[in-house]
Amino acid sequence: MSIGYFYIISDEQGLIIKNLIYRFWQKRVGYSDLKMAEFGITRGSYAHYIYLRIHTPESKSWKYAINLVSDEDVLRLIEELKSHGVTVSTTEEFENYYAAIEQRKREKAQGEALRRKAKEYEEQMRRERERMKR
Repeated sequence: MSIGYFYIISDEQGLIIKNLIYRFWQKRVGYSDLKMAEFGITRGSYAHYIYLRIHTPESKSWKYAINLVSDEDVLRLIEELKSHGVTVSTTEEFENYYAAIEQRKREKAQGEALRRKAKEYEEQMRRERERMKR
């Protein structure tokens, strides 16, 4: 099986895990068949990827590199699994990765707010200069 290139489709019954390279391959896992879903990050020598490890009540587990799933969709998937009563665990590295993403989002929003204020101030100063010229 090709490492990585997995994506996930969720519906009311469960998850469908598909592979972009081997389009004929897919695995359906019902929510009731899931004992636990574990999300983590595997770091290789040249790349890292987010993975989903599925645990079943029969003590079987499968690990899928879900590098075709966006960061926002991974978070949505976690919430969806929890809403269906599936136990979800995350690794420390996974938590740190998403904490860093949230920090970057906050910094970007703060930077945009500062740029907006600076632009408003410049516009206010421009109007004040025009008023003074009259």
